[in-house]
Amino acid sequence: MIACEDGCPGDLAASLTSESTFSFTWSGTEGAKVLDIQYVYNGPKNAFWHLQIEVNGKAVEGNALLETTRGTTVAQEGPFLVTLASGDNVTLGLLDWDCNAFYVDGVKVYEDVRGVTSSYS
Repeated sequence: MIACEDGCPGDLAASLTSESTFSFTWSGTEGAKVLDIQYVYNGPKNAFWHLQIEVNGKAVEGNALLETTRGTTVAQEGPFLVTLASGDNVTLGLLDWDCNAFYVDGVKVYEDVRGVTSSYS
């Protein structure tokens, strides 16, 4: 982790390049999750960056598409759906890097509730 001067809520972030990654170990419940990737990108590009997600060293199908259109130092968030079990090692890797600073300062993990139905009386 490095100091992130602008936009990172915790003032620390992982600087991603084509060679570096951001990793964490999941310690919560097993099941479908939404990873809410918090990131800062300082270069205006009007495109999407692609992050590959690996769980226990195996690539998960698809990529997280992180918007670059704002081109500011304001923290942004991008979702990705994945199934996790306690103890899984999750790694995020930047697939397309243009040498501008790209920081991941956190990942929020939520239950995927799309399959949950509610009944009302």
